[in-house]
Amino acid sequence: MPTEMPSNPPFSPEQQKFLALNQEQFEQLATFVDFAAEKLTIAFVSVNFEKDRETLIAALQGDRRCQDVQFERFHLADPTLKFLRDALLQELPQHPRQPDKKLVLLLTGLEQSIGMVGNYPPLLQDMNYVRDGFVRSVSHPMLVFLPDGALSRLARFAPDFWAWRMSVFRFQTAPTTSEEAIAQTLNSGKLRESMYLAERKTYIDLLLRLLTDYTSGALPNTQKNQKTQIDIWVKLGISYFNLGEVQKSEEALQQALKLAQSDRAFDQLRSDALYNLAKLEVLQGQVDSAIQHYQTCLELDEQLEDKQGKAATLHQMAMIYNNQGQVDE
Repeated sequence: MPTEMPSNPPFSPEQQKFLALNQEQFEQLATFVDFAAEKLTIAFVSVNFEKDRETLIAALQGDRRCQDVQFERFHLADPTLKFLRDALLQELPQHPRQPDKKLVLLLTGLEQSIGMVGNYPPLLQDMNYVRDGFVRSVSHPMLVFLPDGALSRLARFAPDFWAWRMSVFRFQTAPTTSEEAIAQTLNSGKLRESMYLAERKTYIDLLLRLLTDYTSGALPNTQKNQKTQIDIWVKLGISYFNLGEVQKSEEALQQALKLAQSDRAFDQLRSDALYNLAKLEVLQGQVDSAIQHYQTCLELDEQLEDKQGKAATLHQMAMIYNNQGQVDE
């Protein structure tokens, strides 16, 4: 049965392409919502980009099988969120029940507190610990929308909560969406240092969502795709540095270095990662390590005949030596 699209608002040609690409998965998702019992029933929806997520939600709300469903949206995008159940219990009273309709909760934004890299997120620690409490206090079907990377972290760090899943619905990203994300992030000419705080956070979110397609195995492991993935990690490292998130910056740059060592074709990106890692180490007082990384940058810049990169690296080293009183150096 073809997907029935809501007449208001109409879907754009791009949205229609996304739904056509994922028609079978959407049919299964709509059927799940239709038959879900009115108790805690958890399904995860893997979708990597916000606009695709919004298309899915709009399509569900207009589908004939969901006419007797009361969808309520809970956008929980606070990166410091630690207690999911408490947040839901606080907000649920603000959504009065409609008579003769089944209440289904739509959870979005949790990737902000789950993250894509780093150690055990506090949110997932709590979700694992208070799992049984959800049965008594949040007794409704629940669709949790997450990018694939955040979903993988949930499965890893909250295995007890993950074990309660009834279904996982994975939606593919249309090629045009990935191309648009690349244009907005990797190929943008805007200086990242000049961004306002909100712009920086949006930029990081786009990078993380784009990264998911390259780390999930959804794309072929070509040299071009490997290069793009490394470029994303480098830009994530720089962006986290500009936000003052030192640990995340170092993790991203180290991941870029790990991947860049596999092929000499990635030497320019390897130099970029080393250069920014050295800046981070100077900030942390790890001067000797920073100088070693700058020296490796110089060697790579020589091989690449990158005079601008070499000049920037020499300038950074000169600042270190000057601060140490080594005037001759």
